[in-house]
Amino acid sequence: MKTDKINSRKARGNCLLKNLGPNLQEALFEYMDGFGDEQGHTYVQCVAWLKQRGVGTNKSQLSKWRDWYLQRLCFQWCLEAVKHMMEDDALEDKYSDEQIQRKGNRMFSVLAMRTRDAKAWARSQTSMGSRQRMTLMERKFEFEIKKYDDQCAKEKQPEAQPQLTQEEKEARLKEIMGVD
Repeated sequence: MKTDKINSRKARGNCLLKNLGPNLQEALFEYMDGFGDEQGHTYVQCVAWLKQRGVGTNKSQLSKWRDWYLQRLCFQWCLEAVKHMMEDDALEDKYSDEQIQRKGNRMFSVLAMRTRDAKAWARSQTSMGSRQRMTLMERKFEFEIKKYDDQCAKEKQPEAQPQLTQEEKEARLKEIMGVD
């Protein structure tokens, strides 16, 4: 398949860092960016770290390699997210618009956090907050319309009063007028 060719393709000969083993690349990336509570290291420190392991490079090559490795990680994360989504799709036949929206927001937020894209994550959260406020306003509007319709229907209905006979009407009128 095409994806197999892309993943197994050999890096150029002058790309020393791309030709490192996957374990060393992962260790280098963790050393550069830090892992867990550990802080990352500077390019100068990383060059010295690599030199201890028998790999000669410079800050420029290290910077280019880091960008390439981050892009590669991002593609892997996207692939994982798509696989999870496809597994979920196999479980259900149809999704409502709300479920699709929630699933898309969740995927976008996870990818923004993994790629450390603070702006994209903040935008997704702002978008979800705005959407929730809009939904709340729509529900409140529907409630007010229903309340208004109920009130109008009540006003149009005549109150159920028992029918008075002619004699009862005259007696009531005399009572109201104060005439004997």
